[in-house]
Amino acid sequence: MHILYFCSFLCLDSDFRFEFKMKSKIAYIRVTGRSVYYDGSLGIDEDLMKQANIAEHEQVHVLNVTNNERFITYAIKEPAGSKNICLYGPAANKGSINDEVVILTYCSVTPNEELTPIVLNFREQ
Repeated sequence: MHILYFCSFLCLDSDFRFEFKMKSKIAYIRVTGRSVYYDGSLGIDEDLMKQANIAEHEQVHVLNVTNNERFITYAIKEPAGSKNICLYGPAANKGSINDEVVILTYCSVTPNEELTPIVLNFREQ
């Protein structure tokens, strides 16, 4: 009860406000693998994770451009240089190999804080 009141008080204080903004985006990349019976959720090539500033186990939003599915999960590392984007566990039911997906991460910033998101675009021209 006290924690809820304290959080409500802080959220109402105009000097203590955060906004959620896009931190990074891996756009139009193809799913390379999927496995329902696997520990994990979204496997991303470690090199891509570094380029997009995505930490292992960080929450990611996945938008499947091919079938319009959207889901929230967490990132796990695939071997560096493998170019793997793999759907694991229940997330594997949200897409198929060769589906085009967009992977987004967000962070909280103060209203005056500048943020330039990292965007990696793999759209085939």
